[in-house]
Amino acid sequence: KGRGERGEASMLASVVTASRARSASSQCSHRLSQQSRIRTNHRQFSQTHSLMKSAAAEQAEQKNVEAELAREKEPDSPPASLQGIKQINPKIAGLIDEILKFNLLDFQDFTKAFAERVGVPANFGSMQMQAAPAAAPAAAAPQPVAEAAPEPPKVEEKKSKMLKLTAIPDAGKKFHVLKEVRTLKPGMNMEQSKAYVDKLPSVLMESCTPEEFEKIKAKFAAVGGTVELV
Repeated sequence: KGRGERGEASMLASVVTASRARSASSQCSHRLSQQSRIRTNHRQFSQTHSLMKSAAAEQAEQKNVEAELAREKEPDSPPASLQGIKQINPKIAGLIDEILKFNLLDFQDFTKAFAERVGVPANFGSMQMQAAPAAAPAAAAPQPVAEAAPEPPKVEEKKSKMLKLTAIPDAGKKFHVLKEVRTLKPGMNMEQSKAYVDKLPSVLMESCTPEEFEKIKAKFAAVGGTVELV
């Protein structure tokens, strides 16, 4: 009888131990399943958030482009330097605006080309100024004819290369690069400058010196664009 009771107690203990083991295994599987679902949900949330952020950036860029296009269509007011002139010829006004954009070398080239085109010496203006004293009263002694002033020495052009916009790594900064392109090329409208940033590489300058390149490179790098000399 004692052996039978001990056998029953041993069997009961085995059953309890097996039941506890199955319960612990079930709880462990449930926890693993929950952790797997949590990781899956987190990945889905991260992907959704990234897509929403990208869509928001594209919408903001599109709004900026539409706003610039709307401003392009608005009639421009005349420059402050021409506001006091009434009924000015639009062609003359446009020509004056273009000439005011010239730097010193551009103006020298323009003067020389204009003089050659109309058939007068490039130093015609300086000759007239020097000959003015010769137009004194007739009683005065004849003055020697003023010699033509020597042409200023030509400035040796520095070695220059073509400047290209080659990349915009962050698409969200395309609008800022577009504005920098318009700053570099002020005569360009919004649609033309948009084509420059949409089709890369694009030529920004046919001739650019190393000194100019360093300044332009820093400006484009600050807004997310890459330029190169080729």
